[in-house]
Amino acid sequence: MPDKRGVTLGDICYKPLIEEGEDKEMTEDEKIENCVIMSPFQWKFSEYQGKFFDHDAKNLSYDTYLKIFSDCSRLNLSPPCFGAYRGPVYTNTVFGGYDSTTFTNTEIDYVAGTRAVILTFVISGKESDIDLVKSWEKEFIDFMKEHQNLEHLSVSFNCERALEDELDRASHADIMTIVISYILMFAYVSTTLGRMAYNNPACFIKAKISLGLAGVSLVLVSVTCALGITSYFRLPATLIVIEVVPFLVLAVGVDNVYILVQSLQKKSEERRGMTKEAGFVKSLIVDVLEDVGPSMLMSSTCQTVAFSLGALSTMPAVQNFAWNAALAVLIDFLLQISAFVVVLSYDTFRETAHRADCVCCVWFDDDDMNLTSQVGPVRYIIQQVWAEFLFMKSKFIRPMVVSLFAFLTLFSIVLLPHTNIGLDESLALPADSHLKDYFNDVFQLLNIGPEVQFVFRSRTGEDSNFDFLDKEAHKELIEGDNSLFSLMRRYSEDPNEQYLTGDVKSWLNKFESFWLTEAVCCKHRANSSLDFCPSSDPARGTCEACNSTMDLYDEESRVRRYKQLRWYLQDIPESNTTMCVHGGKAEYGSAVNISESAALITAGYFSLSHPRLSGSDDFIASRRNALKLAAEFNSHSTALEVFPYSIAYHFYEQYDTIVLETATNLTICIVATFVVSLTMLGFNLVPSLVILLSITMVIIDMLGVMVLVGIPLNAISLVNLIMSVGIAVEFSAHIVKSYVSCPYSDSLAAAKYALVTTGPSVFSGITLTKFVGIVVLAFAQSKLFEVFYFRMFLSVILLGVAHSLVFLPALLSLL
Repeated sequence: MPDKRGVTLGDICYKPLIEEGEDKEMTEDEKIENCVIMSPFQWKFSEYQGKFFDHDAKNLSYDTYLKIFSDCSRLNLSPPCFGAYRGPVYTNTVFGGYDSTTFTNTEIDYVAGTRAVILTFVISGKESDIDLVKSWEKEFIDFMKEHQNLEHLSVSFNCERALEDELDRASHADIMTIVISYILMFAYVSTTLGRMAYNNPACFIKAKISLGLAGVSLVLVSVTCALGITSYFRLPATLIVIEVVPFLVLAVGVDNVYILVQSLQKKSEERRGMTKEAGFVKSLIVDVLEDVGPSMLMSSTCQTVAFSLGALSTMPAVQNFAWNAALAVLIDFLLQISAFVVVLSYDTFRETAHRADCVCCVWFDDDDMNLTSQVGPVRYIIQQVWAEFLFMKSKFIRPMVVSLFAFLTLFSIVLLPHTNIGLDESLALPADSHLKDYFNDVFQLLNIGPEVQFVFRSRTGEDSNFDFLDKEAHKELIEGDNSLFSLMRRYSEDPNEQYLTGDVKSWLNKFESFWLTEAVCCKHRANSSLDFCPSSDPARGTCEACNSTMDLYDEESRVRRYKQLRWYLQDIPESNTTMCVHGGKAEYGSAVNISESAALITAGYFSLSHPRLSGSDDFIASRRNALKLAAEFNSHSTALEVFPYSIAYHFYEQYDTIVLETATNLTICIVATFVVSLTMLGFNLVPSLVILLSITMVIIDMLGVMVLVGIPLNAISLVNLIMSVGIAVEFSAHIVKSYVSCPYSDSLAAAKYALVTTGPSVFSGITLTKFVGIVVLAFAQSKLFEVFYFRMFLSVILLGVAHSLVFLPALLSLL
């Protein structure tokens, strides 16, 4: 199955027996013969006296191959059952779905109990082969999709690039959903910003469509500028940044636009009849900025400082978001108090000149200007219905509201320990992805999980070598109850340690067997004890056995012992006898690194396997179990240090610190908003504490909602939580600033004033605008968008508006 470039599996597979460059003259069949392929079809012998399995179809019988499968499934370490690469093919890597509790029972027939056959083609990890591997894997995916739907078999498959391809496909599939979401938000802002007077043909004079377009255009400009600046400094524009930052800046920017415009409309009504006076527009704009500018400055500064401090996070996803968000909010604010104010001034000139919005060449005489500006439904509901209900004469309404919100926050705190941590890979996949079937089969049918390597090296430094013949090092590796080998075996056999299993694979134990098995494995030429006789040498019968009686710690034989270790790591197990199975080139050739300049070891590893892992919780727990073993060894080791490694660990390492990262970043952001608001409010402590309390309650409630609706804590949700701080600031700061700057000294009147003057702008600018766009995300093809964007965005908007228009006025009225 070559790709378009002619690259075949034999070109890019892992061939442990072949040195680099040796395969250039090989045929494809010879290359494949040397590939590491885990498959029951690699078991080539029907009996253990050297009789080869005949692959010719005419000689293949039902009883023959079942006999091979049955025997070799119990005798993985017998040379006749080795794969073509001259290493073992383990039963749990090629069969799945059998009862693993009877795995050690040599009488069990694994073939009869198997529900799945697994084929694994191990690919070269050389960096020079990456492009070739990607090219071949693309052809492999296309081929498997064509042959996936078989009549009698269910086939699922995966390869290294498949997940990346599917994620890319999912993101492109939802681009249109995202675009529609933002178009609807832009359209809503553009058409609802003004006060339409429907009783006159001149209604478009009061419209603000062009002003709305200018406002949302500045949001796009600010986001683009932020992405450009961060890209200049080599910060990647990830999907999280592209999706979340525009959502945040649109909420902040549109809210400020509504506040500016509605303040302008209010002051214009107060000065009705003065529109023809000189300097009317200039004085009107100055009054508007004097009225709402401080609250805009306070909220934008709070958000910019909070997000800038959030960039101190050690998580790259949070850093990228924080820098982009801080820059975008700052640039948007600067554009609003400069460019947007200019556009607002020209729009005011247009309106005072009785010219239509968008079509300025159309104007109306004074006789046509009998316009009656109608109060919009949002302003009417908040001012005439909700405010009157919340501030009725009853003394119990507002305390009950505050108590209810306090109860909800306490309930969310109770839910915090139940927060799920991790990310299910299948959430990020399209609904029709072939990987969904693969992950389901892995979780249900595999009897073994990924391999975990316990890498050891000298304690004296990263570049220091160690002598495995040294008594202390040798003891720590394989001797005694506290040796690495003993610890690994104990963990794999302990029923309380559920995340390590299988036999310990130790090159050192196998090497000592190789060396101590007299007259069979370790042999040298008759005329030289330093000239190795490989197992495949036809003249091996004339060779002499290595001296196995030498003292292991004899300094004089140290160089010879390292020479024999190199022999072992280069030797291929004999294929025509069961006497010597210890040649280590196939299985352990890469398990130990011997220094070229001295007879010392740079590093090495022993390995175990994890059991079948069926989700983020299992992967996180398995890694912690391996770290626990390493920590136990390191606590008493003096010569060596150990750390575990498995292929998926780098994805799950973040979850070791995700809770601390979340608490630290959210605390920094919230405290930063408090400090900034305290400064901006003239060190008025009580209103600043109210803002702090409201933001904290929103975030705690968000964490509670995450538990209730099944949103796990990971890098994506952490970014959304930090974004929620900015949204909560926008909901809270304007209400509190309006309360502080109101003309009334009575807290009840001041709270009502803040609600009726600023509440409509907050509700229209953030809640309705975002709600229009969020609803569309519910129809995204990717479950990732539905969970982390639709659910979280909707939650923060509902919680923010509830605290802004319900909790804050009630609390402020009681101060």
